[in-house]
Amino acid sequence: MQKFVILSDAHPAVSMSLADYQESISRASGSATRHLRILMKHFFSQGTLAKSSLTGNGQYKEVLDENLTMGIRDYIQHRYPKLKSAKINLCCTDVCVQARRVIEKQARCRRLRQSAEINVAFNRISGGGGGGRQLSRLVVDGLRRRSGRGRQRGEFARPDSGPQPEQPQPAPVAPDRFANRLIS
Repeated sequence: MQKFVILSDAHPAVSMSLADYQESISRASGSATRHLRILMKHFFSQGTLAKSSLTGNGQYKEVLDENLTMGIRDYIQHRYPKLKSAKINLCCTDVCVQARRVIEKQARCRRLRQSAEINVAFNRISGGGGGGRQLSRLVVDGLRRRSGRGRQRGEFARPDSGPQPEQPQPAPVAPDRFANRLIS
C-alpha cells in the first residue's frame, strides 16, 4: 500500500506519495526555492506551466489551479519560514517562464529537425546537390590558410608552417599516502 503525504492541512487535496516527497526533499538539498520549483514541476505539467501564470494577468490568461498553488505556498512557508511570500510568487512566476522557454526551444529544435529532414530528402532526390557549395567553402578555407591571414577560430596551425615550440612534459607523480601504487 502506497503512503501519501499531505502538504498542507488547509488544502488536503495537495498530496504526493511518500517516495516522491522524500525525493523532492533530497533533490532540493536544503534550498527553499529549489524545493518550490520541484513541487511546481511535480504538480503541473510543463505545457500547463507554459501557457499559464500565477495571476492570470497579461498575455498568459490561464490561471494555475489555486488550490494547488496555495497548498504548495502554505507548505513552503511552513517549512521555510524565512522565505517571504513575494519571493515565493516570484519563483512560481519564474517556473512558468522557464517552462515557456523549454517549450519554445523544443519547438525550434523540432522545426530545425524537420528542415534538415527535408534537405536530406531533397539531396537524395536531386542527386546530392549542394556539394559544390561545400567544396567551394573548403577551397576558400584552404586559400585563406595559405594567404597568411592567421588562424580562424577553431583552426590549428599546419605542420609545415614553421617550428613549433615543444610542449612541456608533465613531471612524474609519486604515489601519495592515499595511493598504494601508481597507475600509468
